[in-house]
Amino acid sequence: MDSLSKGAGLTPAGGSARWSKLFGMVMFCVLILMVLPLQAQDMSEQDLQNMYVSYLREEGYSPWVDDDGDVAFERSDLNFYIAVNEGDLEYFQLLFPGIYSIDTPEERQRAADAISVVNRRRKVAKIFMNTNETSVSVVAEVFLRNPGDFRGTFSRMFDNVLLAAQNFLEAMEE
Repeated sequence: MDSLSKGAGLTPAGGSARWSKLFGMVMFCVLILMVLPLQAQDMSEQDLQNMYVSYLREEGYSPWVDDDGDVAFERSDLNFYIAVNEGDLEYFQLLFPGIYSIDTPEERQRAADAISVVNRRRKVAKIFMNTNETSVSVVAEVFLRNPGDFRGTFSRMFDNVLLAAQNFLEAMEE
């Protein structure tokens, strides 16, 4: 028996009451960790949509499910989206699309420079150009243990998305 087991008074084969209690507690924790993700895996696209819509209503928004199945909502006449991805329940994405339209190659370069500056400063929220480099959007992405955990970070993520958009627009004016 090693000194760690001796010092703790635990004997794996000896049947110590302390060993049995510790083993039982460890097995209980393992079981809980196995069951919690299974509950999340049972969520369908509609379950996710309902959860996000319900939360946004509680926060005073008037959300709707768009044609892609994502949850959309407005604030001050600006559109935001929560991506619904039942294939990856631990992934949460908040999108603020089309904050800036790019019309010229010079503007595209200025936007790229501003994106780089802002992305170095902001946490979680990131700015990007669409694939044809004609518009700029902001996204905040995070991995969560359970889908419902977004409630604890939504407000901060949303604030960061708005700040990133504001920082980008200010950088474009410089």
